[in-house]
Amino acid sequence: MKATKFIFIIFLILLTLTLGSTISSAIGIAITSSGTCKLINNTYYIVKGDVISIKVYGNKSEKVDISIVYRFKINASNNTYVFEQKSFPIPFKANMLMKAYPVKDLTVEVKKWIFTIKLKPKKIINGVATVSPPAEVPAGNYDIRIYGSTDSDIVYMVSTIKALVTLDMNGEFSMNYDTSKLPVGFMLVKANGVSMCIHIVKDASEIPISTPTTPVTTPTISITTPTTTLTTPITTPTTTTTTPVTTSSTQTIEETPVITTPIATMPTITTATTSVITTTTPKQATTSPIQITNITQIKTTTITPLTPVTTVQEKRRISIPGFDLFVAITSIISATLILMCINKRKR
Repeated sequence: MKATKFIFIIFLILLTLTLGSTISSAIGIAITSSGTCKLINNTYYIVKGDVISIKVYGNKSEKVDISIVYRFKINASNNTYVFEQKSFPIPFKANMLMKAYPVKDLTVEVKKWIFTIKLKPKKIINGVATVSPPAEVPAGNYDIRIYGSTDSDIVYMVSTIKALVTLDMNGEFSMNYDTSKLPVGFMLVKANGVSMCIHIVKDASEIPISTPTTPVTTPTISITTPTTTLTTPITTPTTTTTTPVTTSSTQTIEETPVITTPIATMPTITTATTSVITTTTPKQATTSPIQITNITQIKTTTITPLTPVTTVQEKRRISIPGFDLFVAITSIISATLILMCINKRKR
């Protein structure tokens, strides 16, 4: 009996820890832009010069591993490459790593006010050079100059910053970028395994056109064809009225809602209504009366114009109300049961 209680207590502790780790890993990333922001093939396209805000969502006061990788290229001339950028943004205090390839040598100069740090790689392996400051780089804007020699016409640069940040009381952490201070390239934001890809382009004309993935179905109009039948009355002529049935066929084509992506709605077409009125006229002779059918067709077409709709999509965090209280109560009960078992064994 005591062994069963002990096993049950261990099970409660493990269940509490598992649920706690699951809830704490509910992370989301959202982006907003002062200008164009389109999501195409899992990549957000931003025009250089716009200001963007990237938010990481989670639980309040939660610690999150964040990394930002920025890839861009430098054109080389006469076996020499040079890149200069004023006010290059570092959004938070972080460890920094810069990689260049294919190169023969690499020099990175980082300037803040009147202080300048010059970084050179210890060695170059297979044309890949890597430099890193000896300590964390404080948040701020820095003047950066990258230069060296190469046998290639293009040198590829990869800049990476990493840090462990703490979300605020609202469970948020914000980073703002003035993309006019960034070279044209790709940015990959990661937060506890959740990632977001951003492509900074020079002009809006470089943004690819999104094509809908939903197959287009042409709406059809169904018209009921009336039929004429011959009937033989016994004594009293009867009038048969066929009640018309109106069917409405609506086809709606939508594109997946994304940030600032218009959603087009196909026109709604109301099908034509056919009314059939049957009248039977008796004859004085013994011949069978002939049923005369009058057909009246009324066609009504209603067209609804296309209405563009702009939506903004954000990934929100997941939270369970009262979960923290549940964890606390469960932990106290588990600790109390363990102490009771220990005291019984001592007795």
